[in-house]
Order: sequence, then C-alpha cells, then structure tokens
Amino acid sequence: MLKNKPTKTIVSNKSFSFFEIFSFYWIVLAILFLILALLDLFKKPILVGGIIIISALPYLLFKKKIISLSKFTEKERSTFFAIIVFCLILSFFITPTIFGGRDEGSFSNAAILLSNDGGLTHKNPLAKTLHELYGTGKALNFPGFNYIESGELKSQFLPGYTAWLGALFGLGKLTALKFANLFPLITLLFSFYLISQRIINNKFATYSTILFATASPLIILNKFTLTEIFFAALTWFSLYLLLRYLENKRCLSDYWLIFLPLSLTIFVRIEAIAIIFMLFLILLLFDFNNLKKAQHQLPFFLLGLLVLLAISFNPNFFAENVKNIAKNLAPFITEKIHQSNQESSASVSSPFPNGDWTDFYLAKVLFNYHLLIWFLLTAIALFYLVRKKQWTTLIPFLFFAPTLIYLLDANISLDHPWMLRRFIFSLIPLSVLYGIFLLNKIKNKKLSLAIILIILFANLWQALPFAFKSQNKNLFTNLNEITREFSNNDLVLVSQKSTGSGWLLLSEPIRNIYKIPSVYFFRPSDLNVLSSNYTNVYLLVHPSELDLFKEIPKQSIKELDLINQTIPPSRNPLEKPQWQTLHTKLILYKLN
Repeated sequence: MLKNKPTKTIVSNKSFSFFEIFSFYWIVLAILFLILALLDLFKKPILVGGIIIISALPYLLFKKKIISLSKFTEKERSTFFAIIVFCLILSFFITPTIFGGRDEGSFSNAAILLSNDGGLTHKNPLAKTLHELYGTGKALNFPGFNYIESGELKSQFLPGYTAWLGALFGLGKLTALKFANLFPLITLLFSFYLISQRIINNKFATYSTILFATASPLIILNKFTLTEIFFAALTWFSLYLLLRYLENKRCLSDYWLIFLPLSLTIFVRIEAIAIIFMLFLILLLFDFNNLKKAQHQLPFFLLGLLVLLAISFNPNFFAENVKNIAKNLAPFITEKIHQSNQESSASVSSPFPNGDWTDFYLAKVLFNYHLLIWFLLTAIALFYLVRKKQWTTLIPFLFFAPTLIYLLDANISLDHPWMLRRFIFSLIPLSVLYGIFLLNKIKNKKLSLAIILIILFANLWQALPFAFKSQNKNLFTNLNEITREFSNNDLVLVSQKSTGSGWLLLSEPIRNIYKIPSVYFFRPSDLNVLSSNYTNVYLLVHPSELDLFKEIPKQSIKELDLINQTIPPSRNPLEKPQWQTLHTKLILYKLN
C-alpha cells in the first residue's frame, strides 16, 4: 500500500482548458443522445433542442464566472491545432461504412434506423416474416441484429456509439457520418499527448503522439464506424483526468469528472467494467484516505447502477461476450472444454486448425505493422519501473491491464487489419507510450532519435497510402445506379457476394437509405414466404453463387460492372495491408 497524505478537499475547480471544455462538450452531447435513444425520444426537434441547451451551457458558466479558461502553453496550443488539422484531413477521405456484413456496417445501419424510427427497436415487414420462420434470436438475414419476441429488430450491440452515429445521421445524413470519429479522435490524440507529458516529458511526448497518430492501424480503422476509436477517446480522456486529479487529490469536482466519460463507456464496450474496477484499485492504492469518504465512493455506486441498466437493456450482448471469452480461454483451463471448443469451431471462421495464436501469429502481425518493437520496449520499461518502484508511472498500464487478455486471444476473427481493432484502444497506445518512455531513458539521445525517426519513416511509408483514399467510394456511387431499377413496391433479394465481398452487402443501404424492401437472401426455400405482397421480386447475385439459386425461375434483366477499391482482410500475418481494386460482375434477375 502506498502512503496517502490527508489533504484538504476543495469542492470545485474553476479553471479548465479549451481542450477539456471541448471534450466535455461532445461527451455530454453523446450522453444526451444515449438517454434519448433509451427513452425512444430520438427525434430531430428534441436532438436540436438538446444541442442548443448544452451548447449554451459553457457560455452561461463563463458568464456567471463559475468556470474560467486556463491557458495552453505555446507548445500545447500548437500541438492541439496540429491534431485538429490532422484529424480533419483524415475525415475528408472517408466514405460512410453503410454496407452490411460486418460490424462497421451494422453500427451505421443501426444508427440510420435509430434516426428514422426514433427508438432502438425497429418494425419491418420482412423482419416480421422471417421472425416467424427463424424465431427469436440472431437475425441472420439482418447482420448485426436480433429478432426480439415481438418480431422487431434490435441491434446486437450496446447503444452508446449507435446513438452518437444516429444523431450525426439525423442532423447531417451520410455527409455527417464521414466525421463520426472526428471529435473522438481529437480527444484521443490530445489526451495521449497530455498523458505522455506527465509520464515522459514535453519533447518526447510530441514524439510519442506523432508515432501513435501515424500508426497504420489507427489510420485504417479510423475509416470505419467501429466502437474502438470512440471508446479509446473516452477512456484515455478519463485516464488524463485521473492523472490530473492525483497531482494534488484536493478537488472533489476534478474527482467526479473522471467518471463522466466512464459512465458512457459502459454503454459502448464490455471492457468498461474491467477498466472501472482497475480505477477503483488505483484509487485504493494512490488515494486511499479520500476513497474512505462517502462522496468519493458514490461515483462507483452510480456506475454500478449503470452497469445493471446496460445489462438489463441488452442481456444477450453481455451473455454472448462472456460466453466467447470463456470459450476462447477454455483451452487454457481444461481439456474437456477444449474439446467442446473444437466441436463448435466449425461455425467460427478461423485460419488455423486450432483457431488460436499458433506459429507466433500475433508477433508476426505486430511486426508487419511496425508495432512489435514497441511491445518489446514496453516489456523492458515495465520491468524497469517495477524495479525502480516508480508506481505513479505505471498508472496507465494498470488502468488498461485487463485488456492484456487480448495478447492471449483477440476474441475476434484473426484476419488483419481487422483484428487490430482489439489493440487500438489500449495496447497499441500503451506500447508506444512506454516504448518512448524507455527511449527517453537512453543517455545517448542521438540513438533514441534515430530509432524514433526510423520507425516514423516506416509508419509513414505504410500509412500514407491509406490516409488519402476512401474505401468503397465507387460502390457508393454504383448504389445510386442500382436502385433506379426498383420501386418501393418491389422486393430486392441480395446474395452474400453480390459485390464480390461478403463484407459489403447491398441489402442494408437499399432498405434503410433508399426505403426499398431488400434483404440478404441465402436460403431459396424462404422465397415463397418472402415474395408475397410485392409487385416485383428481384435478385442481385454474383455469378459464383448462381448454383445456389438454380432452381428458382428467373429472367436476366441487367448486368452491372462494379469497380470498387477496398482494403481486403488478410489471414497471412506477414502480408502487408494494401488497397485492392475489385472488378465484379453483378447480375440482376427478375424472379418469375
């Protein structure tokens, strides 16, 4: 137990930087959007009204002199400005990930439905029909959704990020979705910079931020509507607030503000529960005297209530995640469970016979993305810090320690760069932080700088080709041409690989954006039930899948040549990420 000197508590800290106000602003907005979604009050007039009220709060707080603006140093000001420009440039080269088949498309389409329907459950005639066939549970024809007992659709995921995306779509349609990760990415990078300042120093904090910002997994994954960037912003901002509070442990408002971003994380990713537990342990070690007080315990009680609320809202999400973690860790526990895991592996896409980290797969992937050196340096840095008993410097590591489980198993499909989403919100930034910390300890600064420049050059060489191109931009344009063939009284059935990729289903945007009845179609026997009540029934299919539908009477209407640029996932750990141009023939049939 570390010694904790008693301090006199100050109720409120009046001084906040522009960065802190900016981050609190969008986080409070995100919390508002979540509350409106949970209450089925997700309507544009209410959203606009809420934004106006929250936008007025900083002005009123300044006017009443409840808060004041603290000044940046010149270095902090220039760094913050550079980060804003950097994030804006990245956002302009993004095409919204509206195509179904993988998580990014599921989040975007859940957000679009939330904006359209005003709530988190969605009525759809096709869903009602298919629910009668398949029953309550996973909606295979609507990737990323479940059928609830009433036959309505509900997202498989927690609603925190969906509500954020839904508000952007409701206010600015698809154009706004291009900037879904803009505010979170700014908060993430500058929080990382400020934490690096405290852990290392000003000069090397700049180096660590540049190296993290130019890591190709961050550049690539920022193009997707995935929870990781959003979650990373919330957790790293909370970590920054924690370090700021622990500098004097006197201000109660600073203490409570640590929990504001964490309250939202509970509705974003399951790792939030473990991180909150680690926060409790950190405060137990570093702020024990204050933690004994009721006003310091109350935030944890309130977060506990939020966890119960999140579980009650979507128990399937938590049950499935716990089940998957148990399944993936089973081989380390008993042989019996291992055999059970192998029996179920047929339903799980895996490039390996045993479905785990065989043949140093993770190490090869990290090497491929110029990350392995940071993990090795971090291991040495942690040993050094423990030996020197520099416990305060270990706080970021302790905060994110539960995510080390992903070094044993990513609990996700092992194709990259997709699998690195499990590392981007904690392990990658942590490894850069502690790697730079160790380099700063080297007496020969020229050697340290040489290593940093070499890795920076490698980062830029790999990341720049992805920074200034948009995925699926051409496919997005083709979609307008495809939908001209249909009316709102038609039914459009879409095969899995109609675009040449099973991760880019056309059915979701056709149905949710263009309001044309459409569904992912993979079982021909469902046709008789689905086709009633529609003027015409069409099938969009890739030539390679024609055998699946050979028994269905159909008439060829049109052939379309699709050209699309995408970043294909790879299961070869040493294959470099790259752009791939897909030339696909899409055949449109009218079913008789």
